[in-house]
Amino acid sequence: MNIDQWIKCGDWGNQSVDSVNLFNQVNKVFIQHKQAWQLNLEKKENSSSWKPPPPPPLGWIKYNFDSAVKPDKVVLAVVYRDSNGSIIAAQTQEECPGEPIWAESKAALLVARLARGRSSNKKTLNLLTPNNLSSQGTPVSFKRDRN
Repeated sequence: MNIDQWIKCGDWGNQSVDSVNLFNQVNKVFIQHKQAWQLNLEKKENSSSWKPPPPPPLGWIKYNFDSAVKPDKVVLAVVYRDSNGSIIAAQTQEECPGEPIWAESKAALLVARLARGRSSNKKTLNLLTPNNLSSQGTPVSFKRDRN
C-alpha cells in the first residue's frame, strides 16, 4: 500500500480506499453544503422581513429569548445586549419535550432568573414585554434599580 491509500474498517469491512478519491468526494460534498449555506444567508440578507432588534436605552440590559421545539427536546436561548446593542453574553439550555407555549414560558422564566442574578439590587426588576409572542423571539428589558 502506498501513501495514496489507507484501510477503512468498520461498516465497510477491510478494503483499500484511494485517499485522493475520498478527499475529492468529501471536498465536493463540503463545497455543496457551503454553497447551500451561502445561498441561504444571501436570501436572509436580501429579505426585508428580519431586522436586528433595537438596542435598549442607556443603562439597560436587553434580554432576547426564544425557544426551539423538537420532538425529543426543547432548546431555550437567551442573548444579553447592552445599550450599544453589543452582545454581552448568550446562553442556551435544553429541556424535556413540551408544547411551544410551555417552551416560550420556560425561556421567559430563564430570562427572569438570569436577569435577577445579574442585578445589583435584587428587590426591583422592571419587566417590559410585548402583548404577544413573536416568531422572532420576545425582547425583554430590565433596568437595574440603583436606589
